[in-house]
Amino acid sequence: MFIIRIARNRSDDLRVKHPYNTPMPLRFIATDCGSTTTKAIMVEKREEGWRLVARGEAPTTVEKPFEDVTVGVRNAIRELEEITGIKLLDENGNIIKMDNPTEDKGTSVYVSTSSAGGGLQMLVVGVVKSMTAESAARAGLGAGGRSAPPMTCWSPWPSPPR
Repeated sequence: MFIIRIARNRSDDLRVKHPYNTPMPLRFIATDCGSTTTKAIMVEKREEGWRLVARGEAPTTVEKPFEDVTVGVRNAIRELEEITGIKLLDENGNIIKMDNPTEDKGTSVYVSTSSAGGGLQMLVVGVVKSMTAESAARAGLGAGGRSAPPMTCWSPWPSPPR
């Protein structure tokens, strides 16, 4: 529930339900996968308002030898853990997501973006080429991605690589 301050007297506050009846997030973790560096930030709700608590970074791991962008994401989040002392990853490397994170564990929300030059490579698929597949391709390009030609259920399947 959000509280909108409309008067100095707390009894006059206007109480507004949070959309979708979900609890108000208390901690956010956001990562950005760039061409060379993956950045992570932690933002928390405090008495005085929202505060940037920590920032971590690690090399982006989309190319060899890792070829897995999540390795760099986990490394950047581990740096947040080291700076703050808050456990954010479980023993399997998954983000600990909780409605009410504690002082030493978890996050309410995790989001990730990509600012890598050239955008992410995407494959878009639709039912009809002139409608859904092209719309999906436009949406992907609008998000900064690089798209292969759209495929539909009527498209010939590409030959397997040799």
